This record gives sequence, C-alpha cells and structure tokens, in this order.
Amino acid sequence: MPMMRKSLIEEFRNIVGRGNALCCREALRAYSYDSTTNWVHEPDLTLFPTGARQVSAIMKIANAERIPVTPRGGGTNGSGGSVPIRGGIVVCTTKMNRILQIDKGYCSATVEPGVVLCDLNSNLAREGFFFPPDPQSLRAATIGGMIAENAGGPACV
Repeated sequence: MPMMRKSLIEEFRNIVGRGNALCCREALRAYSYDSTTNWVHEPDLTLFPTGARQVSAIMKIANAERIPVTPRGGGTNGSGGSVPIRGGIVVCTTKMNRILQIDKGYCSATVEPGVVLCDLNSNLAREGFFFPPDPQSLRAATIGGMIAENAGGPACV
C-alpha cells in the first residue's frame, strides 16, 4: 500500500488525539513485529484508541478508504498475529484497559481489550476467582490479544 495521505492521518489524529497517533518511522518500527522477530512489516500509522467509539470511527474511515487494519494488544505473541503484513493501520488497544465489572453471581468479568492479565487476576483474586490462561508474558499480555491469539498455559489444563 502506498503511504497514507496526510489528510487521512489528520482525520485519525482528530479521532484519537495527536498523542495517540504515531506516524514517525522510529515509532512505527516498534509496531512492525512481535516476538517472532522474523516478521517485520511497518504500518503507515499506529493508533491508540481509548474507547469503543474511537475504534468505531477508525474502522468506518478505514473501511471506506480500504485501509488494512491490524489489531494489537501487548504484542507479546509469537505467531505473527499482530504484525501488519499489509501495512495500513495498527490499532493498539493497550489504552483501553478498564475492568468494567466483576460479577460473582454470573462468574464473569467485563473488561476492555487492553486489560493486562496480571491486573485482571489481581482483581479477580479479591473475589476468589482467576482467569486461567497463563502465558509467560502475564505482566504484559492483554486480554484482547490473548483471545485473538488463543493464549493458553498450564493453568488452563
């Protein structure tokens, strides 16, 4: 894909705020790979939305402009799932990190995708619960990324 138009970059900045839109080469490089280390594909833009409305607005424009979008959590995976192989936009969910509700009665938790596993389990422990996936990257792995990558570990057994 050719470089993204400046006018589009400004539209995305208006959605997420200037500080939540990265487009300089050095910053983009950090979002061009994961722990596979052999997949390197730079995006044209990395965005850090802070809520569902921002994600929706980003996706509306990306869809209309046919811009590839790669969702990303903590980027700790080893399967290439968060590597933007077609360029475009990386939507990094790490700033969507709120635990919205823990419901003991239904044994459920409602969280945003950027919640870190270790933080979730610390909160769940107070209620006598835990979320079983336990990748080695539990201090950085986000719930959205873990679901996307089908994360596991021995506690899942």
